[in-house]
Amino acid sequence: MLFSKTAFRFITDHTGHITQSILDGTTDLGIVYFPPQHPDIEIKTWKEECFKLIGSKGLNLSEHQLNLKELIKYPFIYQNWGDDFNEWFLQEVGREYLPPRFLCKSSIIYLL
Repeated sequence: MLFSKTAFRFITDHTGHITQSILDGTTDLGIVYFPPQHPDIEIKTWKEECFKLIGSKGLNLSEHQLNLKELIKYPFIYQNWGDDFNEWFLQEVGREYLPPRFLCKSSIIYLL
């Protein structure tokens, strides 16, 4: 049997926790959205994703691919996927930007 002496355990966690478990040797492989920059970790791109915007017909979404600076002109709900994602997002759109609507803990919507 292939891998008969190998055990697999799949866990989900934030990038920081996965990175730390690789560094301390408790995890051999991690799949993360935001690769850490660390000299003891080898990064291989496995898959790239595109996000699709949907909205009512009256919203008049642009026909071309939007960048983040264009996206923030539209009403949307911001999903904070953790510190790494939030840091990247704010670097792209500017630290002064405050999303008008965002999700916290995926179950509660805060409207500012």
